[in-house]
Amino acid sequence: MEPILLHQFSMLRISLIRSALTKTALMMVVLIAIAIANISPAVATPAIATSLDNDRTVALVAQQDPPELVLPIERGDSYVLEFGDLYFAVDPKIGARITTFAIDGENILTGPSVNPDNYGSTFWTSPQSDWHWPPIAAIDNQPYTATVDGQTIVMTSAVSSELGVSVTKKFSADLAERAIILNYTINNESDKSVTYAPWEISRVPAEGVVFYPTGEEIYGSGSFKLPAVTEHNDVTWVQYDDQTAPEGQKLYADGSDGWLASLTDRKLFIKSFPDIPPDRQAPGEGEIEIYFNGPDTYAEVEPQGPYSEIMPGASLSWTVKWHLKKLPRWIPAKVGSQKLIRFVERVLR
Repeated sequence: MEPILLHQFSMLRISLIRSALTKTALMMVVLIAIAIANISPAVATPAIATSLDNDRTVALVAQQDPPELVLPIERGDSYVLEFGDLYFAVDPKIGARITTFAIDGENILTGPSVNPDNYGSTFWTSPQSDWHWPPIAAIDNQPYTATVDGQTIVMTSAVSSELGVSVTKKFSADLAERAIILNYTINNESDKSVTYAPWEISRVPAEGVVFYPTGEEIYGSGSFKLPAVTEHNDVTWVQYDDQTAPEGQKLYADGSDGWLASLTDRKLFIKSFPDIPPDRQAPGEGEIEIYFNGPDTYAEVEPQGPYSEIMPGASLSWTVKWHLKKLPRWIPAKVGSQKLIRFVERVLR
């Protein structure tokens, strides 16, 4: 064979061998990755288990392309934000109350079958000492006017004669984060200044656990019994205390980092909002409030915003973001779980 041809043939053989080795190496990497992915953290070494948990959490939270919003938004008596595995519905006839926040068809909010008056998610002004009980009807349960502005639901209450304000609620989908953005505005319709804080109240099943980053202090329980409280690694965990008489239990507290979560039957409901210092919280209230109505009924997950003076004709706005996730099987659903806290932090990044 001619020298030039022999050299070209040798180079071709080397190229083919390299290509085969590259494909083999790639195949080995894929097989190793598949094997690692199937290792249970329970049987892996601690280092491997931690790495797997982190990798799986990142992969789960950093989902692929954002889903599309399913139209129309206005559907009969309800206004709906539906995208991916989430379904969010508001009823303007009942105080613009959020009646459904569901993942894969499973609603995290309690309905009227649990309590005919106190169900779903609503909004009040704080402090409660301004209006005592029951809640102001114009804001809590009377009809709101409803419109759709682009892909945002806009609902406005009548003016409360007791408080001198109206409330506007705006709901929209954050498709990139697979979350719901809830904006509440207190409008001063009177001729004098008023001072209120925004307050969101969401009812979930009482058998779950509610938790938040520990703040400066727990203020107490008011006229109620205190629920079972556990503090672990700068997180406060709150559950219904079934060792006491079956009655209401309440916690008032300062939080930190601006989030509050509940976990029920491995469904994780996270609220995020601007953190506020104790001196901006409404008198007799807390940035974090958690109420248990009783066993087998409902719990209220209640963040509050800044206590602020609102001049005549002015408004105070406050925004909360909702996430709803199914907890992955490798994350323990129990009080004190650091893997659960890491998952929450990943979702909120």
